[in-house]
Amino acid sequence: MTPDLLYVRDKHLQMLEKTLQTWHSILAHVSQETATTLRDGTDGWTSLEILCHVHEFDLIFLQRAQSVLGGETPTFASYDVDALARERDYNARDLRQALAALDESRAVLLTFYRAVADDQWGMAGLHPEYGEQTLMKMLVQAAHHNIDHIEQMTRVLAQAS
Repeated sequence: MTPDLLYVRDKHLQMLEKTLQTWHSILAHVSQETATTLRDGTDGWTSLEILCHVHEFDLIFLQRAQSVLGGETPTFASYDVDALARERDYNARDLRQALAALDESRAVLLTFYRAVADDQWGMAGLHPEYGEQTLMKMLVQAAHHNIDHIEQMTRVLAQAS
């Protein structure tokens, strides 16, 4: 792996660690009521739904990455994220338990990515919408997925001020 790719890998692993700390900071003083009532627009998600989605996608990112290492260019499932939020009733969950679940899934995801050998980062699967996804692209996507939803959550919680 080139020094530039090592740098990108390490920075995105750090981003996954720091965004977990950021989730804790953002949610430290948020009540269950606030987390389940303020929404990102009329049909948008609540803070709790955002958090549960991020946790769910840690698990999905992990499953996809594991399938890449276990097979010959697997094809990934595509998800209707709004349907998942409704079907799994994210908004009925306990905020603190959802944050603890994110702690657990993030630890597993980070452990997995730290164990990927240098020569495996170019291994890939196929996403029906986005095409080829190498392990490196998947790591970058997982890290930036958190940034996108942190921005969304801060927008939602700004309504409380």
